[in-house]
Amino acid sequence: MAEKKLKITLVKSPIGAVPKNKKTVEALGLRKLNKTVEMPDNEAVRGMIWHVRHLVKVEEIIAPRAFATPHLFGENNILPATFTVSKDSILLMATRTSVFKLISSVPQLLHSFLCVTGNCNECTVTRLRILSYKNLRSRFVYYLMEHRTSAGIALLEHNQVQLADYLGVTRPALSKEINKMIKEGLISVDKREVTLLNMQGLKEYI
Repeated sequence: MAEKKLKITLVKSPIGAVPKNKKTVEALGLRKLNKTVEMPDNEAVRGMIWHVRHLVKVEEIIAPRAFATPHLFGENNILPATFTVSKDSILLMATRTSVFKLISSVPQLLHSFLCVTGNCNECTVTRLRILSYKNLRSRFVYYLMEHRTSAGIALLEHNQVQLADYLGVTRPALSKEINKMIKEGLISVDKREVTLLNMQGLKEYI
C-alpha cells in the first residue's frame, strides 16, 4: 500500500515571521514562495505544519482505496454495501483467484495486502470501541484521542456530517455537543483542527 503523503505549498512569505517559524519552513524544504514539496503524512510533519499553518497550503495525496479487503478470502465473502463517489471514479474488481495468484508471486504486494487487512481490522475494532460508549460526548472524546498529535491537536478526517454518521449520532446533536465543549473550555475548533485544551477533563469521559 502506498504511503499517504502531503503536498505542502508555501503561499505566504516567511519574511517577518518569528525565527522559529522560518526554520520550520526551511526544514520542510520550502525555500521560496510557491515552492511545493511532498512529505510523508505523519505526526512529526503534521506538527511542523501546525506551527506554520498560516504560511502554507496543505493538500492530502491519497492512494486509491481497496474496499472489503479482509472479506475477499472469507467463506461467506458477500458484503452488501453501498458506495457513493464524490467525483468521477473508476471501479476495479478482482476475483479471489486472481488476487491470490498475484500476491503469491509478488512478496511486496503480499506485505501490502496484509497491511491493508490489518488496518481494516484495526478500524473495525476502533469503531466498535467508540460505539460501546453510550453517550455522545464519550464517543467524540475517544475519537479525538485517537486522532490527536503530540501537540495536542486532533486532525479530523471527516466533515461534521460524516463524523456524525461515524459516531452513530445526528449532525445537529454532534454540533450542539461540540459547541457545549467549546463553552466549557475543553476544546477549541478551527475548521478540521481541534485543540484539546483540557486533557485531564477530556479523559474523564472515557
